[in-house]
Amino acid sequence: MRKSVAALTVVALVPFAFVGCVSKGEYMKTVDAANALEVDNARLKNELADAGRRNEQLTADRAELERLLAARSGELGKSIAELRQRVPPTFERQVRDHLAVHNRKGEPCPRCGERLEAVHFAEHVTTYCPAEQTGGRILKDRRLSKLLK
Repeated sequence: MRKSVAALTVVALVPFAFVGCVSKGEYMKTVDAANALEVDNARLKNELADAGRRNEQLTADRAELERLLAARSGELGKSIAELRQRVPPTFERQVRDHLAVHNRKGEPCPRCGERLEAVHFAEHVTTYCPAEQTGGRILKDRRLSKLLK
């Protein structure tokens, strides 16, 4: 029994003998490294928590945007339906016909084939068909009228 107690005492004391082999500088380096790891761990936990809060905010913002989009889409759909009821079915054709001669001076008229003319005003140009709109008369261009005076 004595031998076993002595053996256990030797085995238990051997690690303490090896502790004395580590210098104080190495021990301090190890402690400093452990402290640095704890600081990094705390920083990373904080960053993870911040990222979670930002993710929750982005999720809330996205939900709000989707709700707003759904509301706006509904309003837009109602407006389109209302406009379709108020605007005559021939309106689209009328707009296309009106724009058929826009900026096409010198080209043939899409209806009669006559050469299109244009009148320049201060900030815009009006293109027209003389045969259909003015009885064959070409309108005066104000740019040239100012030069002739």
